Amino acid sequence: MSTMLIKNEWLSVREAADMIGCTDARVRQMLARGDMTGEKATASVWMIPRREVDRIARLPRRKGGRPRVGD
Repeated sequence: MSTMLIKNEWLSVREAADMIGCTDARVRQMLARGDMTGEKATASVWMIPRREVDRIARLPRRKGGRPRVGD
């Protein structure tokens, strides 16, 4: 298996966040909650399958933050 194939199949938290359009912290939150799958490469480094990032990126986006009251 080539190194290029491995690199293209797995993404870092930063790469996943860039593709999804969110922060690194949000990606880590999704991993911790089980909303996104990934594997721990080390104690503090996650690797996320590209197919998983593609799946999350296709989900409908909802507006962030708390709903406004009284509008």
